[in-house]
Amino acid sequence: AAGRFGFAARVCVACDAIMGRDVEEDHERRTPLQAVLLADSFTTRFKPITLEKPKVLLPVCGVPLIDYTLEWLESSGVEAIYVFCCAHSDKVVEHLRQKWGISSEDEDAKDRYGAKIVPIVSTNCMSAGEALRFIYDEGVINSDFILITGDTVTSINLQNVLRAHNARRKSDKSSIMTMVVKKASTRAERKRLGDADLIVQTDPKTKQLINYEKGKTKGVIKLDLPS
Repeated sequence: AAGRFGFAARVCVACDAIMGRDVEEDHERRTPLQAVLLADSFTTRFKPITLEKPKVLLPVCGVPLIDYTLEWLESSGVEAIYVFCCAHSDKVVEHLRQKWGISSEDEDAKDRYGAKIVPIVSTNCMSAGEALRFIYDEGVINSDFILITGDTVTSINLQNVLRAHNARRKSDKSSIMTMVVKKASTRAERKRLGDADLIVQTDPKTKQLINYEKGKTKGVIKLDLPS
């Protein structure tokens, strides 16, 4: 099955094997549940607004986007959140201190709402891939983790996603990542969601990702379908 999707990989559940680490057989017993939140979109779509303020601090109904993401992660049972900061990192860290009560002096301290939030700062990364490599070098990820962008506003049931991920991992050890995608039925909806040129092809039986392409909204789209 192939279709256009409004967004992809805004929420991912990944085994730490994707970070190059060995995988234990009993991965379900690992605690705490961790998340990597990317506080930089590595895009220029919101310029010139983002020249002065990072996208994750732009308000929706008076609330910065990153607060929606953090509140959803905490309400879903995530206990450790590593916030990767790049552009305007000082403003993001200051917001985390003021709103979430984190302390740079004590990395094991939990925020005022009960979770551990740790900012990770690097001003040299140019993409999400480079950010993940930097986080890997820091050695903070030691279990399956949630990968999410800091501008995600969602109410999906994360526990259902985790159960599906764990069940898939049991039957196929090579399944190291589960992506959450939302299908957009119209072009207007795709444009509103931000990825109007994204084509995702999946196996209708296994839901395995077969093809992922961007930038092909005009003309004929050719897809190689498995026999």
